Amino acid sequence: MADVISHFRTQSKKNGEDFQRMLKLNDLINIWFMTRTYYKIDDLSIYQMIMEDPGKSYSFEEACIRIRSVFRNEDSSHYFDGVEYVNDKKVVPFSRVINNEPRGKCLEQAITFQLWQQTQQETYMVHGWMSDKNRSGPHRFNVVFRDDTVYLTDVVNPLGSSGGTIIPFIVPILGVKNGKIIVAEDNQFGREYLDSSRCKSKPYSGN
Repeated sequence: MADVISHFRTQSKKNGEDFQRMLKLNDLINIWFMTRTYYKIDDLSIYQMIMEDPGKSYSFEEACIRIRSVFRNEDSSHYFDGVEYVNDKKVVPFSRVINNEPRGKCLEQAITFQLWQQTQQETYMVHGWMSDKNRSGPHRFNVVFRDDTVYLTDVVNPLGSSGGTIIPFIVPILGVKNGKIIVAEDNQFGREYLDSSRCKSKPYSGN
């Protein structure tokens, strides 16, 4: 457990862009590296717009379910329409994602989860790679420390649903070896996750 915590804390200090511990106002998050397109964190509490009950205290499992149920899992490029390049960067306020019928895939949902959880428990938005039998590619996911356990949380890719309720993908991390995130065999569900300490290429927004 201590080694897992140390890994993410160390990587966050070495490479804060790929292991983001605390998103701050005006932070820029690279969306497409080849086009220098960024989201700008312009409202740290924007996640409250998708809360069913802003006065309720949500568990991070409930936050996963709520985000995934509200977001349309679609390409977000329409948010960039009409945005001009400034100093060689195209910067899109992230509030535009939430305020206009939320759409987006792993990046947008991971950012929303990060903003929601980062003041409640130690949480990281991780830039890496995910593969299963259907896909393999760049990905964003979150890591949460809670109750002496470190959890891998993949908001955009739940396990499925039961009775109309989303079953989030939240599994304990046993270790990290050469950037590969190790989970128990019965928690793998045919997936493999790597973080950017293993991945040398810069991922895009992903799925």
